[in-house]
Amino acid sequence: MSANAAECPPANAPVSVRRRKMHIDEAEAKEIILSLTVMDFSEILQNEHKGYEHEKLYVFGKDVTLLERNGTEEKTVSLYIKFNKLENCFVIVISLHEQKYPLTYYFR
Repeated sequence: MSANAAECPPANAPVSVRRRKMHIDEAEAKEIILSLTVMDFSEILQNEHKGYEHEKLYVFGKDVTLLERNGTEEKTVSLYIKFNKLENCFVIVISLHEQKYPLTYYFR
């Protein structure tokens, strides 16, 4: 097992949404990702990690309604979603969390 693999959470681990007591389970994360449209696209960033500078990262934003972790109240949360599309056509989800700042959308 590589050092990076040891740091990764299990595939079915809930995704934490920062600053709120909410979470997204694997099925919800899949549904959110599959619901992305061109209208959710924000920008393309250059990967700044050493050795990966040739890669491009794709940023999307999505407003979703989530249930509080310990309650019954629903909240609308603006998510920041970042992907890395590798040369071998694989796509990796790099980030899926509450936006720290509002995004600018390219097609809106």
